[in-house]
Amino acid sequence: AERNAARAGVEQSIRWCQGTMGQWAPPAQPGLVICNPPYGKRVGKDEDLPALYRTFGTTLKKDFPGWRVAFICPDERLARATGLVLRKQGTLQNGGIAVSLWTAEL
Repeated sequence: AERNAARAGVEQSIRWCQGTMGQWAPPAQPGLVICNPPYGKRVGKDEDLPALYRTFGTTLKKDFPGWRVAFICPDERLARATGLVLRKQGTLQNGGIAVSLWTAEL
C-alpha cells in the first residue's frame, strides 16, 4: 500500500497506522480511516469477532468524530455489529474472498 501511494504521489497525505485501536491517535483535522479488520477467514475466531467490531465502532465514534470510515468485511452481521450507520458501497475480492466495502460518516 505504501509503495502504491508513493507511485500515485499521495504518500505525504497518508498517515499509516498499525496496531490496536486504543493506540490510534487521530490528527487534528478530520479525514478518512480505512481498515481491513479481521473477519475470521484467516485471523480471528468467530466468537470473538462481534465484540471486536463493537469496540471498533465505539472507538471510531468516540475518538474520530467528524471523520469518515471505510472498511471491508464479507459478513453484514459483523459489519453492522459496529453500531455505525453503514452504507454498502459494493463487493470486491480480497485474497480470493468476496468482501463488501462499508462506509460511514462518524
